[in-house]
Amino acid sequence: MRRSIFIRVIVGLSAASLSIAAASAQVRASAANDDRTQERLLRIERQLQDLQAVLYTSEPSPARSATGVPTPSLGSSGSAPAGDVSVRLMAIEQSLAEVTGRLEELSYRLNRQERRLAQLGGDDSAEGAFPAVPTDGESLGDSDVPVGGPVDLIGQTLREQEAQVVLPDDPAAAYDEAYAAVLAANYREAEAKLEAFVEKFPEAAQTADAKYLLGDVYLATGANGEAARIFLDHVRTYRDDPKAPEAYLKLGKSFSLLNRPEEACRVLTAGEQKFPDVEPRLAARYATEKEAANCG
Repeated sequence: MRRSIFIRVIVGLSAASLSIAAASAQVRASAANDDRTQERLLRIERQLQDLQAVLYTSEPSPARSATGVPTPSLGSSGSAPAGDVSVRLMAIEQSLAEVTGRLEELSYRLNRQERRLAQLGGDDSAEGAFPAVPTDGESLGDSDVPVGGPVDLIGQTLREQEAQVVLPDDPAAAYDEAYAAVLAANYREAEAKLEAFVEKFPEAAQTADAKYLLGDVYLATGANGEAARIFLDHVRTYRDDPKAPEAYLKLGKSFSLLNRPEEACRVLTAGEQKFPDVEPRLAARYATEKEAANCG
């Protein structure tokens, strides 16, 4: 699905490039003396070529124009007045700006995800190496915002938004504040505060619970790749934690939701073997998840 959307973006940009070439020919025929219009055409052609080069050398998550409107075509069966060409050029310039901004945002997200995965790359589980956590591009990690990075509607970079999360210096008070957001089902706030807690208090008594709750928030918001990452970190780091049996269960569920049934079954089986005496309610949930993943 992601690749098909990516191909559609490529095809759309190629069509726009051809349309601009046709418009350039039109302008040369009907407005040969309009150097300004000709210069704009050449500049947009170069921008499209540069953008296509980026798209062909890296394949990010699917992107769409913020307006949802495809790049307008300048090609037509008849001649067009120079004024009409100018209006269409303005529309293409706007679409190019939207696509470029979206590509910067996607690149930013991928860079953050890669850094998170790299932090987990050097450790293997005691029960055997777990499968690598895939990237899903649905939730952000920890990395620097690149120059010219994405900006939201009120002009704040994503890093500036994160910087607004200020937790108390006392770990217990900070955890209670984040937990209150979870109870209120304010998942955006809960995610930001739990991530800030884990970063600020990596060794606190509440950190294991904070990571577990963060995984739950990721599952609730559909960020299944991030959920797999955080639950994998939990079972590796807190192997004797009271929530470890449920962390294994939810790690398996995360892989199932990512359409990774083989990995899901491996994790669920490892959890059952490590915790054979879990309460019946939890054992039933293991059975349900294994059935959903078609485990043999």
